[in-house]
Amino acid sequence: PRLAVASLYRAGEVARDHLADAPRARRAFERVLALVPDHIGALVALETLLRAAGDREALAAVLAIQAATFVDPGARVMALQERVRALDLGGLGTPNDRVEAWSTVLALRPGDRTALDGLERESLAAGDARVIASVDALLAEATSDPPLRAAGVRPEPDGRASGAGPRGGGAG
Repeated sequence: PRLAVASLYRAGEVARDHLADAPRARRAFERVLALVPDHIGALVALETLLRAAGDREALAAVLAIQAATFVDPGARVMALQERVRALDLGGLGTPNDRVEAWSTVLALRPGDRTALDGLERESLAAGDARVIASVDALLAEATSDPPLRAAGVRPEPDGRASGAGPRGGGAG
């Protein structure tokens, strides 16, 4: 299997780099992943090919594998952020797919502004006041700007948002 994987990977490189045959390269890298699902080189090469081909559904799937495979937290965050973008641009997946990705980013990088913004968009779209207030509170805590922090929304026990206005007027 090791020789087969190396041969297939090299065939993918040759097809991509020397023959400019993206479909052939894609098939070779996909065959590598069929044998070794966490092959980093094939995952990265396939990501590039899928992005160029505009195949957002396959790209989102590869990015999910990258996020589960990459050891470096920064690389995992990048893969998750790119996955959400591919899902959004392709109109793919469900809101839960995006919430799960953003939540994983926050677990890896607490206070990540992009993830907090993404969760806020998802909660606003869902109309869930409790989640909106919770995410807004996290956004306020994540900011280093004192005036923004002072105006931050805090969730109340009943799920309503308070402290949303400059004088602390409730939003709900």
